[in-house]
Amino acid sequence: MLIPVEWLKDFTDVSDVPPDDLAETFTLKIAEVEEVRARKPPPGDVRVARVLASRPHPNADSLRLVSFDLGGGERGEVVCGAANVRVGMGTAHAPVGARLPDGRVLEAREIRGVVSRGMLCSERELGLGSDAEGIMDLGQVPDPGAEPSSPVGRPLAERLGGEAGAVLHVDNKSLTHRPDLWGLLGVARECAVAFGRTFTDPFDERWAQGLEALLGDGDGPVAVSVDPNSSCLRYLGLSIDGARVGPSPDWLRGRLAAAGIRSVNNVVDVGNYVMVELGMPLHIFDRDGIKGGALTVARAGREAVLRTLDGEERGIVPEDTVISDAEGPLVLAGIMGGKGSGVADATERIFIEAANWKASEVRRTSARLGLRTDAAARFEKSLDGSRCRTALLRALELVRRTCPGAAPAGGVARGGPEAGGAGASSAPRTVRTSPSSISRALGRDVPAAQVRGVLEGLGFGVREAAGPDAGGDAGGDAPLDVEVPSFRAGRDVETEADVVEEVGRMAGYDGIEPAAPLRKSSPARPSPFQALERRIRTFLSLHGEAHEVMTYPFVGASLLDRTLMRGGGGGDVGDGLLLANALSRDADRMRASLVPGILRALALNAKNFPEFRLFELGRTYKPHPRDFASEGHELAVLAHSAGDRGRPGDGGGVFMDLVNLAERLFAYAGLPAQLAGRHPKTNHRLIADGWPGIHPFERWNVRLMGRMDGAVFSVHPSMLRRLKVKGRAAMLVLDLSFVEGKTIKPKRTAYKPPPKFPASRFDYCLTLPRDLPVQDVLDRLKALKMREAQAHRVVDVHRPDGAGVKHVTFRTTFRDESGTLSGDALKGAQEKVLATLAQAGWGLKGEGEAS
Repeated sequence: MLIPVEWLKDFTDVSDVPPDDLAETFTLKIAEVEEVRARKPPPGDVRVARVLASRPHPNADSLRLVSFDLGGGERGEVVCGAANVRVGMGTAHAPVGARLPDGRVLEAREIRGVVSRGMLCSERELGLGSDAEGIMDLGQVPDPGAEPSSPVGRPLAERLGGEAGAVLHVDNKSLTHRPDLWGLLGVARECAVAFGRTFTDPFDERWAQGLEALLGDGDGPVAVSVDPNSSCLRYLGLSIDGARVGPSPDWLRGRLAAAGIRSVNNVVDVGNYVMVELGMPLHIFDRDGIKGGALTVARAGREAVLRTLDGEERGIVPEDTVISDAEGPLVLAGIMGGKGSGVADATERIFIEAANWKASEVRRTSARLGLRTDAAARFEKSLDGSRCRTALLRALELVRRTCPGAAPAGGVARGGPEAGGAGASSAPRTVRTSPSSISRALGRDVPAAQVRGVLEGLGFGVREAAGPDAGGDAGGDAPLDVEVPSFRAGRDVETEADVVEEVGRMAGYDGIEPAAPLRKSSPARPSPFQALERRIRTFLSLHGEAHEVMTYPFVGASLLDRTLMRGGGGGDVGDGLLLANALSRDADRMRASLVPGILRALALNAKNFPEFRLFELGRTYKPHPRDFASEGHELAVLAHSAGDRGRPGDGGGVFMDLVNLAERLFAYAGLPAQLAGRHPKTNHRLIADGWPGIHPFERWNVRLMGRMDGAVFSVHPSMLRRLKVKGRAAMLVLDLSFVEGKTIKPKRTAYKPPPKFPASRFDYCLTLPRDLPVQDVLDRLKALKMREAQAHRVVDVHRPDGAGVKHVTFRTTFRDESGTLSGDALKGAQEKVLATLAQAGWGLKGEGEAS
């Protein structure tokens, strides 16, 4: 945004402040200034020329020979390549010897065989703007021979008067939260406070009533209707007759050029002038182009195409708000007008629109179309609707000034939910604070008089708080009720901290002495569940030699199909929580289980590592009938080995290693969990029995606090083939959601002295049915009421080919803590073990078998 310092003089005088000091203070107290542009008047020997004719260059297709008149009988001809040359237009001519702002000194040059003396200049070449696409356009100017008042031959600096002075280039990003600073009136208010100057707002109620006295009765010749479901907050319109279109006066062109806006004509320039000055965009219609004499503000309701003022065709969707006449859309609300809605050279009757729109909808439509305009940049910041009236009356004043004979036709047409009042939809916001509270927050003493002066200078209403709860003290530190002005109440000032910031930036942050914070800090204590997670991570990393992974919480249908966890099968986890705006097809839903993601990690790592362990602690998400989602917290551990560790038929050792690791993990972390066999009446909540990825025999369930909330299993070889993984893999999955809100503490380690008396090991081999879980035997042995039997374990498993049985060798360890076991006691204990097993139908190998 460009801020001409000379323009600010209309509201506050900071002309005596050096430009660099102005920029520095402006940056520290208001917004960031990127650079200071010294705008100088054009050289004195650059004069206004009137184009007489234009003909092709005899030796160059892209060049033309342009003849021009400088008045007083002085004429000339130059070689020119600009495309905007037209007969009768006024432009800038720099003669031979003129020094341009970039340091060049013009000389007579021969261009393709034709000598060109001097040049017709663009705005950029004269340092008056950024337009370099054509020569400077001063509009149509009269022949000096027919009209003595013609500007032809006059110095350009005289024609453009008021162009000199510094221009601040302010970073737009620093104004995003300050819609009031997108107009020079708001900038001047801030500068007045920052530099201790007087601020004058000429657009007061007396001024407004003086202009409103010129208006007629009724709504005027153009009726306006606003659909309450549209994005319109307030709509005001005024018809004017006698607004003859022509070149803008010098002062208007000069000010717009200083603000970086190219002059079009006097009517269009008035709209741009009001936008720069007050920050409120306007749209000015050619009233003869409004078919049916009425405008409707409503949703488009259907798809359509609108050719905008820039000549491009824009697609309108049903949700867009448009301004239409009897034949269709004329304007894309808050962004840009249609080609047929603007004023033309023959326009004499206009309709000025001053409206306010919902910021979010303007932003959404602008982003969808990729159309960034000055109007959209302001409306999307949440403008103050009360400024519509001021902007409309200011436009009326300027039209009457630039178009002698222009007069209002009727009164103001109104529409929108805020049109009846001042533009605010709610009571003014009031924030309570006090000078001592502000000083305490800033870390420096700010006198009460300075607090009041800053806030009142910025437009806030300040009064001492009243009522029994107002408080205060004898030192004059009375609480203050600060009323936020409407131009700051959109989203900028809401709490006491915002008021503190207003005082702090104007009082000067550089006056705050650095000091250590007074607030005491203490280390954050982890919650019980966080402590449990930390113990799990510690054990798996250090003792389990596992690497923690973090897979994406987003999954796609392709991964679920690849792992056979979708499609209605036994392992179906459903479609999950589908996302409305997914990043991609492979991440279009939230994961309902950690299993697919950890299997994908298995497939990726197995390409590079022959043996590894992985684990993940993460959230899962499932649809919920009432709430948005049902979240779970799961643990997944995966072990993989590409080789054949152990003996054939025992899962390659990977499964048994993971079972042992799981039992050690439960003990270390203090989880009240036990391994349990499968039960035909229990359907597992995490791993369905019908999932093809689980091994039919190598599986344990995990019972956590009485709930079947986990499983340890081998991954089925067919699943490993689908994933293109060689070797074997086993997984532990555990749902920790039930214990998340509970305090889980590890058991204290109980130390015992080494046993004083020797132990005796008893190995025996049983013949068991091939599909009988070995755990059933271990459970029966553990149920024995024998003090001497301290441990039972499996030593070996053998499955003869073609037989329906298996031979399992068990080992029972006997020990008596009070003395050495005698031979008779050992024999009696062994016979009791064998008798118990025989009662269950499990005999020793060889008994009852044919030799």
